[in-house]
Amino acid sequence: MNADARCRRGFTLVEVIVALGIAAGALVLLLSANHASLQRSICARATAKIQRLCESKLDELRSGAEVHPSGEFDDLPGWTWRADVEKAQLADLQGLKRLTLKVYSPDAPFKPAETYTILTYDEKAVKK
Repeated sequence: MNADARCRRGFTLVEVIVALGIAAGALVLLLSANHASLQRSICARATAKIQRLCESKLDELRSGAEVHPSGEFDDLPGWTWRADVEKAQLADLQGLKRLTLKVYSPDAPFKPAETYTILTYDEKAVKK
């Protein structure tokens, strides 16, 4: 073998194919992780939006701005809510009410996707 043949040696076809296979596998893993991260981000954004809407609806119900016991969210088509108000018993406190807001998704309209409960104090209900 002469000196020119030794200097021009490069990668064999097998080495190139193996390297491309490893690079392709790494790329698939990277894209898979990116897709999973994107799905978690979308889910987290939707959950945060639902929580903000529920907090807003609870404030509306507590302040009396919302008078209906159930309805649909304007910002989330198909998502519905139902509010229940009942007397809460806690020690000797009178005028305490439990306000429960149940949120239903369009996928499962009979099973609450989220449930939020707050206690409110109604001074008008307290007998002096």
